[in-house]
Order: sequence, then structure tokens, then C-alpha cells
Amino acid sequence: MEWYWKLIIVLGSMLLLFILSWLFYYPFFKRFWDIVLSELAILILSPIFLVLSLLGSIFLKGNPFFVQKRPGKKDKDGNEKIFKLIKFRTMSNKKDEFGDLLPDEQRLNIYGKFLRSTSLAGAIIGTSPKSGLKVVI
Repeated sequence: MEWYWKLIIVLGSMLLLFILSWLFYYPFFKRFWDIVLSELAILILSPIFLVLSLLGSIFLKGNPFFVQKRPGKKDKDGNEKIFKLIKFRTMSNKKDEFGDLLPDEQRLNIYGKFLRSTSLAGAIIGTSPKSGLKVVI
């Protein structure tokens, strides 16, 4: 057998081993690094989160967190799993004389403008998806 055929067989075997190992071990390593990096980010950012929580309690006079139920990934049956989204609140709950919430521009204060301009309102989770989905629970 010529040397180049041996080289082709060796390189092909290495490529096949790489593809198989990536297919079988990728989910494990991805999940592992997702957990490790998330824990590290929470550990590093926790002092900032604490300060933002305290400032939110002072400026918004109450709970500094915005909690909303959102549709998530679909399970095996095709049903969307509902999860709870928690972000820093950027607006107050001020209402008019009829009990309706005021327009967003009137409820947004300096604290909220700062959070939105620096993208700290959703520091870890990122921006909100612009979907028209409604969750009824």
C-alpha cells in the first residue's frame, strides 16, 4: 500500500473519531461549561446585584424585581414550558385617579433610565424577546 493511502486512512480515521466524540460528548461539555460560567458570573456580579436591589427598593419604594411568566422551550409533547422571568424593575407602579397605570414615560425615573441605558435591567438574561405570545395561567 502506498504511503498516501495510509495517510488518507489515518486522517479519515482521526476525522471520524473527532466527529463521533463531538457528537457524543458535546452536550455534556456544553452543559458543564454553561453551569460553571453561570455560577462564576453570578459570583462576580452579586455585589452589583445587591447594590441595584437596594437602589431599586429606595427609588421604586417596594419590590425592586419585575417577575413575569413566559413561554419557554417545548417539551417532548410539543407543549411550551412556562418559566418565571425575573429582572430589575425600571418603572414605578404610579396610577391615575381611575386606577389605571400611567404611560411608561411618566413611570420611568432616573434609576430606570440608568438601568435601561446600561442594559443592567436584564444583566444575565439579555433583552426581552419581541413576541406576541400571551401566557394565561
